[in-house]
Amino acid sequence: MANFNTHLSLAGIGSGLLASAAIAAGVSTTSEGMVLWLTGTLGGLLPDVDADNSSSLKVVFNCIALLLTVVIIVRLSHTQPLTQVWLIILGVYLCLRWLALPLFKQFTVHRGSWHSLLTGLTLSLLVTDIAWHVIGVSATFAWLLGIFLGFGFLIHLLLDEIYAFDISGTRFKRSFGSACKPIPISQPVVSGALLFICAVLIAWLPPLSVLKASIVTFKSIPL
Repeated sequence: MANFNTHLSLAGIGSGLLASAAIAAGVSTTSEGMVLWLTGTLGGLLPDVDADNSSSLKVVFNCIALLLTVVIIVRLSHTQPLTQVWLIILGVYLCLRWLALPLFKQFTVHRGSWHSLLTGLTLSLLVTDIAWHVIGVSATFAWLLGIFLGFGFLIHLLLDEIYAFDISGTRFKRSFGSACKPIPISQPVVSGALLFICAVLIAWLPPLSVLKASIVTFKSIPL
């Protein structure tokens, strides 16, 4: 499979190109485009967080902690005492560090259910819903955030499959097919849970008409 630097570089390049197209089309501002670029790059690291000691796990965990800190400050700093805001941030960090992270490591196996298109779709829908309902961004930007995360996620899976082909020996390695599987069939319980979560998340998505309008706008970009 590709290493951390390769995943980071290609996800960053691909997301950067797509973000520039979004800015050129006028569906996002320059500052939003930067966020989209970072989101796509982060998506390119997500599939490897199921490896307990991977660099991706550390980067993604720190990004999640930072994002939650920003959301808490934006949402609560004007309504709650500063010390209470600090305590909430500390509590969230401790829950992530000592509860969520160990549980995630315990229940995930590298190249398991996490390395699947279904997981990428679930995470994309989740980001879109959180951005719209919790953070309160526009419907268009919420859709774009989810799409960019899924785009980076897909780049990672495709890269792993490409690296599973041994060019020198013109043969497929034993890992071929384990990275970009549509659904983790070998884990039916997990697959069923992900499908259920997707169904719930779809019901909470922003209006689909907004996404359709953005796609039409993208088609009008002069090349």
